Amino acid sequence: MSPASFRQSLESRLQAISKNTTIDLQRIRRKVAFERFLARLFYERPYSWVLKGGYALEVRFELSRATKDLDLGTRLKITGTIEEQQSILHQKLQKCAAINLDDYFVFQIGSSAKLIESAPAGGFRFNIRSMMAGRLFVSFSLDIGMGDVLTPPIEEIEGENFLEVYGIPPARFQAISLEQQFAEKIHAMTVKRGERENSRVKDLVDVLLLIKVGLNRKRVMSCLENTFQCREKSAPPSLAPIPPESWREPFKELASECGLDHDFDAAVTVLSSYWK
Repeated sequence: MSPASFRQSLESRLQAISKNTTIDLQRIRRKVAFERFLARLFYERPYSWVLKGGYALEVRFELSRATKDLDLGTRLKITGTIEEQQSILHQKLQKCAAINLDDYFVFQIGSSAKLIESAPAGGFRFNIRSMMAGRLFVSFSLDIGMGDVLTPPIEEIEGENFLEVYGIPPARFQAISLEQQFAEKIHAMTVKRGERENSRVKDLVDVLLLIKVGLNRKRVMSCLENTFQCREKSAPPSLAPIPPESWREPFKELASECGLDHDFDAAVTVLSSYWK
């Protein structure tokens, strides 16, 4: 099959999946691109990366919110100037992207990257373009954070089987535990942003999803302790974070998208009760 024929067939298949499941077509396309890229990143052991962030939830839960980018932690010990660190990561990504998995995807890594400060040792945001048959399939951002502690267990996940009909197995990749996801989301909700109000409404939604599915309380405490010690050099807060009133309206929309109760006050109560 030629790349053009494969693309035509794949596009028709994804449209049919979207119609039958009522899942937005662009969300499905992103998932396919994400997982073909992850298949390359996790092709060779020992793995340099671990999946975190919104997609680590989306791939586990059908009703999680849609995410438009990928977030990775790295086990690589990278030193040097900012420019040298960026260059090392870019070369690593290029090497992974060059792996041929006979799936007709080609990934282009942007030559420049934006510096991000959310991770303990900083990180970089790269622009990724997934190509097929010489045309853009999906573009997305890839955030790589450095310096975070990875609290065991690290979980291995199997992705969707969108391409099995073509003899292409689902991607397999590693992700941080749900308990570490919870801890990192809680931390993001507490970060002071100078004079700007914290606007991470999506983290409250994710935290509620995690509480709903059930977490190991002992692991939660360990992950909270490790995350706050690593990022803030302090113990986690004794009380649950209280979201600002400005989150009320955007929370309703995001919660409804994920099948959660959109009552903002009830959400705050759920989090406070879980914290006790």
